[in-house]
Amino acid sequence: MTDADADELADVLDFFAAEIPSGRNFELLHALLAHFLRVHGTALAERERLRIRAERVRTAARKAWSGLDQLMQEVRCALGFFGGQHGQ
Repeated sequence: MTDADADELADVLDFFAAEIPSGRNFELLHALLAHFLRVHGTALAERERLRIRAERVRTAARKAWSGLDQLMQEVRCALGFFGGQHGQ
């Protein structure tokens, strides 16, 4: 892999790290990220600079999923309450 190739991969990782926290196009971004990692995962692992940027993407994705999980927990609680399951 050339330095130019690594620069392009770094740019894509920066894009994911910036867009994931925005909350826009959540499913599309995660589908693209999964495909990107499947295709370029080995190349990312070979360079320290790319691994660091991939870690930023990982952190952003974890925060996004954590927020979504919290919302889902609130919905589960509300459904349980209104469905009569709160005391059981």
